[in-house]
Amino acid sequence: MPTSFKPEVVVDYGSWTGNALRFAVRRDAEIYVEDLACRWTAVRDFRVVPSDDPVTHRWDDASFKAVPVTAAAAATDSHGSRE
Repeated sequence: MPTSFKPEVVVDYGSWTGNALRFAVRRDAEIYVEDLACRWTAVRDFRVVPSDDPVTHRWDDASFKAVPVTAAAAATDSHGSRE
């Protein structure tokens, strides 16, 4: 089972790339990467892949942005599940 979910995009040069953000819940990563794709003009495709990296962020619906999480908060996500 993955530790986190990693958002990735393909831009003009054609390879998958991501940043250091990792989410406990697949849906949080999907919302983040969809938002990112809308803001960037060169995105050709996007996806979410499982990762063994520790969780670093969660999606905050109230502020509509990814916010950092502490290690303790990462163990229990805001949605009650890991997928």
